[in-house]
Amino acid sequence: DDEDSDEEEEEEKVEKKKSSDSEEKKEEKIEQKKFFCGNLFDLTDEDIGKEFSGLSDNAEFVRSRQAFGFLTITTKADLDFMTNYKGTINIEEKKSKDSNGGTQADGSMKFYIGGVSQMTDEQLGEEFKTLSDDAVFDRIPNRDFGFISTKSQKDIDFLQSYSGKLRINVSKPRSEQKNSGRDKPSCFIKDYGQNNEDDIKEYFSQAGTVVDVYLLKDRGFGFVRYNTEEERNRALDLNYSTLNGETLFVKEQQRREERGGGRDRRGGGRDRNGGGGFQRGGGQRGGGRDRKNRLFVGNLSYDSVEDDIRDVFSKVGTVTDVYLPQGDRGPKGYGFVSFASSEGKEKALNQLNGAELHGRNIRVNE
Repeated sequence: DDEDSDEEEEEEKVEKKKSSDSEEKKEEKIEQKKFFCGNLFDLTDEDIGKEFSGLSDNAEFVRSRQAFGFLTITTKADLDFMTNYKGTINIEEKKSKDSNGGTQADGSMKFYIGGVSQMTDEQLGEEFKTLSDDAVFDRIPNRDFGFISTKSQKDIDFLQSYSGKLRINVSKPRSEQKNSGRDKPSCFIKDYGQNNEDDIKEYFSQAGTVVDVYLLKDRGFGFVRYNTEEERNRALDLNYSTLNGETLFVKEQQRREERGGGRDRRGGGRDRNGGGGFQRGGGQRGGGRDRKNRLFVGNLSYDSVEDDIRDVFSKVGTVTDVYLPQGDRGPKGYGFVSFASSEGKEKALNQLNGAELHGRNIRVNE
């Protein structure tokens, strides 16, 4: 009996140690990390809660829009969970802001503040009420951004760790800026309505990594920049697609040296044959993909490849194109399928929505 009792006590000690080690890991603090969470279109808040059920109470999730949100973590256990996450949500870590590159000539640090059109001056004042009197906010008229300059280290720490509704980045001095991405392959966009930079960036990320979005809201147009021409060309297929009820117009932005001295006859203005406005439906790329017969496919397994999608959808019609967007961590979990005819598209909507592929019930919609 004594031996049995000793064994039980020893086992109890081992279990307590394991439990203690586990608790210590949960509470082990790390430098705050922030993750962009995309592909939330069809997920309810309850669904998102289930996806992140392995996180501790220290983790904080904020849903900024229907399509995306941000998750902030401060513990080692939560970081391990996010590093190994393989669920439905598209996860990308937001890189920390450069703490040195934004120093201006007068010694102050300047920050770009995006998304300000959603707030009144009073609301902005409340958002930044913890800043010192040294901080100066410059709101650019008729634009969706402004700048904050400060020499206070406390202000700088606050702005660098900010995790609210606005977008904050260090603004480098002009002497350190290198064309700000102007030479990157770009799309010209208009007719985006009330959508802001975040909405545009999330939507156009389906074509590739968006370098930046610049909207001139008072003039009704803007630009989306990519790293490669291949990504930019994919984005051209979003011409006439719908974002939050707005039908977008998308075309290639040409560099000045390509446009020559006069108007760009291929893209805007009136040509000598009397045609008015911008050319529609494919522009300079020829016919391109037929967007009217294209479908969105969601809840895809990360193991799915283009051939898998093509095999499934070819059963209901002739598939002309399959596109699966890729993120830094691999497939994003959704894609697009184009058909040669509207009949194939309709059959896919009626027959394949909810079909199982690699253990998941895929979503098919327009």
